[in-house]
Amino acid sequence: MEKYIPIITKQYSCKVSVDDIVYIRQHEKKLNIVTEAESYSYYEKMDNVIDCLDDRFYRVMKRLVVNLDKVTMVREQQIHFDNGEEIYLGKDNYIKAKQRYTAHLRGLDK
Repeated sequence: MEKYIPIITKQYSCKVSVDDIVYIRQHEKKLNIVTEAESYSYYEKMDNVIDCLDDRFYRVMKRLVVNLDKVTMVREQQIHFDNGEEIYLGKDNYIKAKQRYTAHLRGLDK
């Protein structure tokens, strides 16, 4: 069964497949879900969507979760994604993210 995150706003209601998510970022009270095709922004708490995610997703910091399957490279304090986007990280978060991504690539995180 396909997992998805329901998005409900005043303008629309839809479901976003977990497989399509590149990353999720919390900005103030809004949650931004970025997929390869589109971005969704709505009022929600990060903790409410974490339960819908699986072990491909890594919480880099309190307000950022990335899909490790959509990462192409982690280098020079940046995460590079399949869709061409990049996210800069602080040194500590970068080191942890790089270690987790390396384990993911080696299949050690299963």
